[in-house]
Amino acid sequence: PFRYGVGSAIKPWGKYSTPMNEMTLAHILNEAGYDTSQVGKWHLSDWEDTQHPVNAGWGYTAGAMANLKGKDGYYQWTKQTNGVLSRVNKYATLDTLDDVVKRMGEMTEPWFIWASFNAPHAPFQPPPENMHYSGTVNESDPDELKFKAMSESIDWSVGKMLSSMPPNTAIFFVGDNGSPGRVVSHANNPNRAKGTLYEGGVNVPLIVWGPIVPEKNAGAKSESLVALVDLHPTILEIATGSGLSTLEKSTAEHLTPISEMQLDGISMLPILENPANRTREYVYSELFRPNQPMLSNPLTHYTRMITNQPNADFPQRYKLITKKNGTELFYFLDPETPGQDGRNLCGNGDGGCPSGLDVTQTRAYYYLKNLLTKL
Repeated sequence: PFRYGVGSAIKPWGKYSTPMNEMTLAHILNEAGYDTSQVGKWHLSDWEDTQHPVNAGWGYTAGAMANLKGKDGYYQWTKQTNGVLSRVNKYATLDTLDDVVKRMGEMTEPWFIWASFNAPHAPFQPPPENMHYSGTVNESDPDELKFKAMSESIDWSVGKMLSSMPPNTAIFFVGDNGSPGRVVSHANNPNRAKGTLYEGGVNVPLIVWGPIVPEKNAGAKSESLVALVDLHPTILEIATGSGLSTLEKSTAEHLTPISEMQLDGISMLPILENPANRTREYVYSELFRPNQPMLSNPLTHYTRMITNQPNADFPQRYKLITKKNGTELFYFLDPETPGQDGRNLCGNGDGGCPSGLDVTQTRAYYYLKNLLTKL
């Protein structure tokens, strides 16, 4: 995140947007001959910068500029279409689905669509009853039930999308963060949910479907570590056959040339070929405020997290979280309880934690801390 200056949510009127000199995935796919569309929530710029999605390279763009808040709800909201605003009186999830299906019929192959649903983000408003499986859900019902129905509406929508897609379509389905604490059960600790670097905040589903998955691996599950940034080189490799190396330098003078791009992602194709393959030594994430380019000004909040990929030296997975005030949290991620961090092995959280750790834990702690120092 520090490369592009976004360490926390971009506020609708925060006057900070992702930089426009970056060569985006859309720019590169356009150059590779793809028809591109972005449908659904944008949330990468100030609300008033309606040209931001257009300037980011998308051939077609439509959806909400940010989360649906205030007077905007899922049933009455403001939509931008190729930079032009309009009011919509259709449940936002259904509108995004309809746009995706429409674009699939209009685009010229090869094409790429990024569909980003607002749901199940707050405000928690139940979708039309035919879009979920929870029976009658009213506005007065608990947030947990409305959130469940909204999540089910995504499942319903994805099913409709799949039924409309050509059979040679590669699909990546992924969550962007964990569920908000107000709808998380106490058994899963609401204080370790969305907005944190605990597993409940950063460990999200990733499902890959289509001809890029060998038939022998259909339905397989992989324990390999991957990060959302890995989608970028994976999609490029599918689109171009060999990633960036086959593309020429961009002719747009304001964009970072392809030859100078620095990708943190690693292609997941080896894992799709064999779920036992390992591509990453670790995954890293961070939270900071305020948003700013290259951490050029003092931060009010800065938390970092790193998790190792089990290997011959460290057969178990550990996680180290460090905070701006020097606090360190160290966890063994038990495969029997996925999505949970368990007990802090560092006790009171003081920096220089090894007191009380066994030999294996101490080695893992220093291994992760040294990796953090290099980043």
